[in-house]
Amino acid sequence: MKKTIILLFFIVITAGVSAQSTEYVPLPKSLAPTKTGNTTERAVKFEVGGSFNFGLGGNTLAIKVAPHFGVLPVKFLCIGIGGTYEFMLVKDYTGLNAQHHIFGGGAFVEGYIWQRLVLHAEYEALSYPIMDADHSRILCHGVLLGPGYLQEINDHWSVYGLFLLPVYDSENIYPIVTARVGFNFKF
Repeated sequence: MKKTIILLFFIVITAGVSAQSTEYVPLPKSLAPTKTGNTTERAVKFEVGGSFNFGLGGNTLAIKVAPHFGVLPVKFLCIGIGGTYEFMLVKDYTGLNAQHHIFGGGAFVEGYIWQRLVLHAEYEALSYPIMDADHSRILCHGVLLGPGYLQEINDHWSVYGLFLLPVYDSENIYPIVTARVGFNFKF
């Protein structure tokens, strides 16, 4: 199963690669500028954004940053990639502090329904530390699916909230429900 997911991930990433030639190839109609009134717009839009999480518990401090970049080939679909970095400080029962650095990335697809309802699907691979003498790490794979809500602030800025359920979890690291809140900038 892991090999299948990794293979699908690389197929999606390399699908846009094509052979190069020396002849002139015009831009596709979706990327060519179109004139509306006295402004020029692209048919394909791009977005950058991400989320920032901060968690504080009795014995735990967690800070997470997750930027992403997406392409909107049509108005109701976004395909993109993202990264994740999380710092955790955990105090154990002896009073010692342990620091953990979790990092990774993945690919996602979002469909926008009724302008605000979002359906999100994501593959994520994260590198987690293992508590052993060698300080080794393990690569964890997960597939997350779920609904969300998108609120546009203006033509470029929007905020979103997602509730994601782990459909596949290689190391049982994901909670039952993952909630995310973040922002997007479309250009």
